[in-house]
Amino acid sequence: MSQRPTMGGWIKLHRRIAETPLFKHNKTAMMVFVHLLIFANEHGRWAGGRFQLADLCKINPSTLYSTLKRLENDKIITLESNNKWTLISICNWSKYQQQININFNNKSTTGQQQINTLIRSKNKNKNIGTFKETKKEFGLGYLKAKKKAEEIKERV
Repeated sequence: MSQRPTMGGWIKLHRRIAETPLFKHNKTAMMVFVHLLIFANEHGRWAGGRFQLADLCKINPSTLYSTLKRLENDKIITLESNNKWTLISICNWSKYQQQININFNNKSTTGQQQINTLIRSKNKNKNIGTFKETKKEFGLGYLKAKKKAEEIKERV
């Protein structure tokens, strides 16, 4: 059941990984974890042998084994072994690698921009109503800019 790493697609790697205590002091653990992220399937699992993974990571198999045990002790991965392979599961995979529909986000952002533009153009030549309406429609930044513009106007 050995799985070859898939080389297509993307993984997410947050900068905060460098702040993880184990990874701060053990660069081998960080390197192995990043390799596991790359090799894992869509469920955050990789099945294979210690020697195979050591070869993929270009490290000694005994170093790999002790590193995997450290990752397991820190609850970063789980290990399930039998006499043929080890199933390595990345804890919180869905949290780290959740799928985001970019098209949906793009459509909602575009739609929101159109609504905001409409509101601004409707109120461009109109006297703005109460503070509540202004804050709701334009945000506090607009009020600050308007106040500053009025102060500058008074000085001139």
